[in-house]
Amino acid sequence: MERRKFIQGITAATIAAPLIPQLLGNRLYAEDEDEIPEELPYEELYKDIVGDEEVKDGQSVMELNIPKQPSSGAAVPIEVTVNLPMEKDNFVTAIYVLTTKNKINHVITANYTPDNGIAYLFVNAKLATKQDVVIIAETNNGEFYKASQYVRAPLGGCG
Repeated sequence: MERRKFIQGITAATIAAPLIPQLLGNRLYAEDEDEIPEELPYEELYKDIVGDEEVKDGQSVMELNIPKQPSSGAAVPIEVTVNLPMEKDNFVTAIYVLTTKNKINHVITANYTPDNGIAYLFVNAKLATKQDVVIIAETNNGEFYKASQYVRAPLGGCG
């Protein structure tokens, strides 16, 4: 008897699955091209993050572990540790990872609180070609730190 109910449930789910978008009113899809956010070029994306604030050199406060010549651009490991305090009134609030020549230059934004204890991030990113990987750390005091690494990724990582 249990097997029969299982098979009936699977059959019902198989029949209902194609109807889910109609049941949700097609909210799974953008109705208009205007609803799809346009990817910003690196310069505009950078300006969008830091605005007119002064950006400090972060090479001394950030440890970047990014291969300079990865074997493939399909999954380049990016490891970042920001060596700034993580105290109640002075902490890193975000780490931004950007690329300079990908179709989509915003890789990830990771948000932090003092409860994290350390501002650490590991992510794999696709890199289309030789370019800079730019890391921006933002603090709760509105300070920005920037570090970058030039990566010679083989062509076709984002293809």
